[in-house]
Amino acid sequence: MSSCIFLFPNSLLSEKERIALGKDAFPPSLRRLCKNFAEPTTTMCFNAPMLSGLTTDQWIWMTITKRDSLIPVAPLLWEGFGGQRIDKEFWLLSPYYTSSAGDLLSAAEVFDLDEECFLRDLLNPLLRPYKMDIQVLDGRFFMARKTAWNVDVCPWIAQQGKKPSPVGGASAEEWQQLSEQIRCALLDSEFNVYRQTMNRIPVEGLWINSGGFDTAIKDISFMRVIQTNSTLVKGICCASGINHKYVTKEGAPWPTDCPEGDRLSILSRFDNPEVKKDPALWTRTWNEIADFVEAQIESSKNLENLDIFTPVLVATDGLRISKISRPLKQNFFPLFKKNKDFTEQWISPKE
Repeated sequence: MSSCIFLFPNSLLSEKERIALGKDAFPPSLRRLCKNFAEPTTTMCFNAPMLSGLTTDQWIWMTITKRDSLIPVAPLLWEGFGGQRIDKEFWLLSPYYTSSAGDLLSAAEVFDLDEECFLRDLLNPLLRPYKMDIQVLDGRFFMARKTAWNVDVCPWIAQQGKKPSPVGGASAEEWQQLSEQIRCALLDSEFNVYRQTMNRIPVEGLWINSGGFDTAIKDISFMRVIQTNSTLVKGICCASGINHKYVTKEGAPWPTDCPEGDRLSILSRFDNPEVKKDPALWTRTWNEIADFVEAQIESSKNLENLDIFTPVLVATDGLRISKISRPLKQNFFPLFKKNKDFTEQWISPKE
């Protein structure tokens, strides 16, 4: 039995957010979307608060690959951006600066060519003693090594905006040493002098994170079509052997030659934090999403037999995953049993 899954990252309402939205928290379009769906289930993706923010990507990783290991972000991003597979362990170098409150904040998404040259010259002599080399792709810095580095460190996706998380593993001291060497080298470096002349935030350090080897998945994924704008998710699809023809942009129609199997449509409208703060925007967003989802479900009837796929709605926040699905068989005795509305329980589960 195939599933038609719609994922809404960061759409779950906390109690505080629900109260702030008031009567608009559950607009008619949202209730209409959840009509005839069964009771939802809500789970915690992580027990560690420091991993808050990684839940959506972790759920996608586990759903597509059927693996329960922590998502190896660095090699997946490398592949998602079009990098060739290399038989080395890849680590992501995330540039940061520290706020007045002590939180690590992103200093840059990518670097220009001049910055790349300055940073290469700065990093190469520091990494050689650790038997690492620099890999750069589209202005993003990675480091690679032939052997595994036994370091447990919070992925940048979850780390940013928070105070530095503790680092574990047998090589934690080595990680701390290298991070400090990089931080000292960046002080008053040509790299940062150049950034200042360009009115850019100086880079205080590089958060070394999300290490992993080539992620080629040997097992066949049940996912056949993925709709996403995420480079990381595209990397997961590449590693899982999903035909790039069926990895389409967010909001696109299903491919007309959609192969039989599960389909996943990721709708990232709630990544904008303003959506949950503005009742009118919240309602309008669900109006548009409900129309799109209903159209996608309807069009699925022409691609596969309606009896063999299940519509599934998935909402997430920092740590929680709430899932609701529509049963294949509806109640044959509607006069004796009224379908319950699980909208509130799905989108605003008790914390």
